[in-house]
Amino acid sequence: MHWVQLIQILLELWTLVQLKLVLVVVLGTRRDEKEMFNGVLDTVAWGILLPLGALTAWYLKVFKSADPAWFYLHAFCQSSAYIVGVAGWSTGLKLGSDSPGITYHKHKNIGITLFCLGTLQGSMLPLPIGFGNE
Repeated sequence: MHWVQLIQILLELWTLVQLKLVLVVVLGTRRDEKEMFNGVLDTVAWGILLPLGALTAWYLKVFKSADPAWFYLHAFCQSSAYIVGVAGWSTGLKLGSDSPGITYHKHKNIGITLFCLGTLQGSMLPLPIGFGNE
């Protein structure tokens, strides 16, 4: 499979995720669906996409044949992980605001920490880092 085809498939899957996000958050479905969607989004973001992006950068950059492709795949996985993670985080915030008096302090602190670390990593994008820098 060619890299362009792989990226096209990933973009099609991302479009489906965006559509489901709009349906769940905006249309206001049941609370248990929002809770499940919050868990699925955050699992995909922080448990699959973010580590996949890190592994892509770690293991594929040694191959000269995949020289620009590994970086674009890494950037796609990392940025998608952040976007999906923010969607899950915002869903969690909405769930928290809909349930006064019920607070999961550890869960909330983990979510805030992940969001801050992801934002910090994303804010380093404009720094002039080239392919040769380790």
